[in-house]
Amino acid sequence: DVTFVLIPLGYIQGFVIDAVTEEPLTNFEVRIGKIWLEIQPVTLPDVIGWERFANASGAFRLVYDVRGIRSAGPVERIALEARAPGYLMGETDFFEATQDESPEGIVIRLHPGDDIMGVVLDGVTGRPVEGACVGIAKGQTYGAQPEIYGDSAVTGADGWFALSAEKGGAVTHLMAVHPGYSPGFAADIEVADRQNVAIYLKKGGVLLGTVTNGGRPVQNFAIWPKMTLAYPMLTYANNGQTDGAGQYRVEGLPEG
Repeated sequence: DVTFVLIPLGYIQGFVIDAVTEEPLTNFEVRIGKIWLEIQPVTLPDVIGWERFANASGAFRLVYDVRGIRSAGPVERIALEARAPGYLMGETDFFEATQDESPEGIVIRLHPGDDIMGVVLDGVTGRPVEGACVGIAKGQTYGAQPEIYGDSAVTGADGWFALSAEKGGAVTHLMAVHPGYSPGFAADIEVADRQNVAIYLKKGGVLLGTVTNGGRPVQNFAIWPKMTLAYPMLTYANNGQTDGAGQYRVEGLPEG
């Protein structure tokens, strides 16, 4: 005979409201966005996805399996993230959540933001680029699949995107990334110009080379070209790895 042992899932309940009016938001998304892994916080951009909620009370209920999160290591606490059209992304402080004790009554307050709309285009053909991730670039290092600060959006078949930025902010730097291109940027976007932003993507350059040690090829060696771009406090890093002959090929590098 086979015996199955079923373990109940945990859940988190709460509300998402407007930080100014204290009114509930009726259309929003929530996810487990961060975990406290041993001694430091870790953001989960891909492991845990967004779950959409639409109701008049602004209520949400997330069902989760702590064991699934713990596959990354011993998790002590978690934090939620929420986003909604026309608002900046918000998050909770870290709190404990287990299958034995499910948090309730958590309130996430979102601040209204200014909408930014635009299009991502192929820098050579001028055609729209579908599936590009666009977000606010804010003084961080980005790799081939970067984590974009704050709110982000993915372009549709027409290349258009819409996201929210800090209300009244005078300057914003946007970054667009796509697996088939090097990163593209739009810098110093004034409030009055936020409804028609164009970001152009190019295939980028290729770096070729060989790694040897005493004349012998070095296999499985990581290559990390790192460049400072012509935008304030932005750097870009992409990586490659040597093959059996010690050769490497790094694609999608920005021009310059």
